[in-house]
Amino acid sequence: MAIPMRFTLSALSLGLLACLGCTKPQPPLPPPQPLPSQLSQPNLQLMEQPINPTLLPNLLKSGPLAETTTQWNPHLLIGKLKADSARRPTDLNLYSLNAIYADSNQNQYQDAEDKGFFNPASTIKVGIAALVLEKLNQLDLPRDSTYQFANSNTPISIAEDIRKALIISDNDATNRLIQFLSFDALNHTIQAKAIPSFMVNRLMLDRGTLTDSPAITLQSGDTTQQLPAAAATESYPCWEKDQTLGNCATAQDLLSILTRITYPQWFPPEQSFNLRPGDRAWLQETLSQTPQQAGFPGYADNYCRFLQPLSQQQGWANLQSKCGVALFSHTYVDTSVIQTQQGDQYFVILALSPPRSLSEAQVLHKMNQILAQLLPQLP
Repeated sequence: MAIPMRFTLSALSLGLLACLGCTKPQPPLPPPQPLPSQLSQPNLQLMEQPINPTLLPNLLKSGPLAETTTQWNPHLLIGKLKADSARRPTDLNLYSLNAIYADSNQNQYQDAEDKGFFNPASTIKVGIAALVLEKLNQLDLPRDSTYQFANSNTPISIAEDIRKALIISDNDATNRLIQFLSFDALNHTIQAKAIPSFMVNRLMLDRGTLTDSPAITLQSGDTTQQLPAAAATESYPCWEKDQTLGNCATAQDLLSILTRITYPQWFPPEQSFNLRPGDRAWLQETLSQTPQQAGFPGYADNYCRFLQPLSQQQGWANLQSKCGVALFSHTYVDTSVIQTQQGDQYFVILALSPPRSLSEAQVLHKMNQILAQLLPQLP
């Protein structure tokens, strides 16, 4: 099936990726729009089942993208948040293509035999980042605090590790964030938010399964806090490949994370991420930034932003995005929040497992084609 979550591109493929949609320089993206002061809460039951389960399959079964459904093993979940005449979000409609998870073989493990299963790869980093900011809030420490692990002499900025994990998909930074949370606390905390299938058993880059977290020293100005070492005592029922423990999240889990970050008021407090308003806005802004905007000059602006070409072409007001690539299963995953100039919002989870003969550039071009065709046709 899949491997530990990672995102690696060769120099050649990175060059191809950089050429997608780069006919003109990219203007800076505006920051995410503020939440409306008065927001009608949508029917959250619509997040559980598609409003029209046949719409996406029917839209894709004919025309130039028909082969996608037979050769690319697509998983697509779109939540469309419609705006009224005052540009206020009202109804949330869910559309699915092979994205509603079910334990098909009834073995109580997530695995490749299950309906709707795909490897989320590095898209799990969004949920990890939200949990880190929540923990800092609980510790009453700012996000620019540093942490220093017992096996290291170097204090590292937590905020910078979050930026690296989300913008350039840095795996070493993500591993530090996971160890800051500890495996058991990470899994228990996010599953308690009614995100039941989100499971992390493994560090990135195959750096160890269920590794104990060392003692950590936290520093903010003159304030110092010590976190004791935390043992990893449990495993979680997710098989990435064959019967190998790994990291899992369903399309519904990933969409749930995006909606909880964007509209926390929709959910009971115990199911939302308890973030300070400034941290929540900063997290959304971080997800909106290209590497160049974020100060990572060694990375192309399309790096790990799979829908950037379509965003430029259609002039979206904002794109919050995180990529993932699972190399063993050859799966490309995008999780995005799209805001149009008209005020509509889309929460998009898209995973493709294309023929291995295709380059990254060809795969990402197909991703953009699919959404360019589908989004305008959703009621």
